[in-house]
Amino acid sequence: MKITEFDKSRKFIENQYQTVKSLVDEEQSLKLYSELKDVYCSESSKQVGKGKAIKYYFEHVRLFINPHDPFADLADVCNTPLGLRDEEEKGYRQEETLAMVLQQEGAVFAESDFGHTMPDWNSVFSFGIPGMVKRAEECLKKTALSEKQREFYLSVKYAYEGLLIYTRRLFQKASETLSDNARFAAQNLEALVKGAPETLAQAMQLYFIYYTGQHFVEGENLRSLGALDEILYLKSLEGEITI
Repeated sequence: MKITEFDKSRKFIENQYQTVKSLVDEEQSLKLYSELKDVYCSESSKQVGKGKAIKYYFEHVRLFINPHDPFADLADVCNTPLGLRDEEEKGYRQEETLAMVLQQEGAVFAESDFGHTMPDWNSVFSFGIPGMVKRAEECLKKTALSEKQREFYLSVKYAYEGLLIYTRRLFQKASETLSDNARFAAQNLEALVKGAPETLAQAMQLYFIYYTGQHFVEGENLRSLGALDEILYLKSLEGEITI
């Protein structure tokens, strides 16, 4: 499918994330965040509560489609589930007291941080979102699971179900947008709702979806993207995707 040349679309894409921030309904956004806290606290397990909150977020967050962008990932991430990590962060804040003393003495520079993670892109691209949901479900069927393991896999299942809902909602919204680029995005999103990426464009679209989920919503700073070019090239040689 034909898409607009990048040079012609560039000026409409460069500031799109800032543009989305200006379109956010602050009252609606804060209301969603309040609802997320209720979902999070509805479970005795913080692990399961976080997974359910992520799923709820993707079910209700406002989405935006840029008709000039062949990839879709725009959502209201101004008030996200990141705030739900406040309790987890308290433990790290305690460590900062020692860090501050060491820094005042000139011994070291340090501060608490979440992240520097690199996803297992091989699994993400090989399974796709539906496959990751299925894999979590299969793990939950194992009989010799500890309670912590069960909570972990259940949380993973909820989170990936949320990503699948996010992908489906983006597809529906892109399908309603009249532009060649939006139709291109919709075509790729529809494929990702059904299974793993089969083309380079679908793999790149999946990357945007996964990045939003892990970095902006779950809160694990996805700063190490890995050798994406090499991974995707090798997958093309193996026949998993076409370029």
